[in-house]
Amino acid sequence: ASAQKPKRKKDFILTLTSDPAKKHTPVPPPEQIEHAMYNQRKAAPTAITLYLIMTALIVATPGAIGAYCVPGPVKGLRRMVAKTISKYFDFSNCRDIARCTVQVPTLDALLAFLISIAACGQVMILRIKNRFAESYDALLAAGYRDVQLLLLLPDGGGNAGGAACHRYAELQINLEAMVKI
Repeated sequence: ASAQKPKRKKDFILTLTSDPAKKHTPVPPPEQIEHAMYNQRKAAPTAITLYLIMTALIVATPGAIGAYCVPGPVKGLRRMVAKTISKYFDFSNCRDIARCTVQVPTLDALLAFLISIAACGQVMILRIKNRFAESYDALLAAGYRDVQLLLLLPDGGGNAGGAACHRYAELQINLEAMVKI
């Protein structure tokens, strides 16, 4: 079979196999893979920063007695590629590379901790998904519920102008009872 030219669709190269019965396989362009690898390398220090900030907030939040922070692993490159292909179509939208979970004993503790995050000034909350809301259909997620935040954290680096860099991180706040399931 003759080699065919790759076609672009939604910022991905679609490679055609020599077997016409097989379907197209989306493959991210090399520059996007390099960008994803760079973000993954930067995610480990961001994950540590997230863990330290959240742990300090737990200690400083009177209503969050019994809460603790569970660091999550940095999202692997294979998972980043799969998620980007299936959901985002661009690596720049994969923002949950650095992540952790704060486990709380009660909904009151969850609320106290959430208020503490909003007031701390160390992070910027970009999005909140409240999967405890009555309107959330938990059946689609096998009954799973949490409060998920997309945060912007200081990176500790800087650019030539001296302004601080920021990195995305995902924080899940969950009840002990949900985590035990």
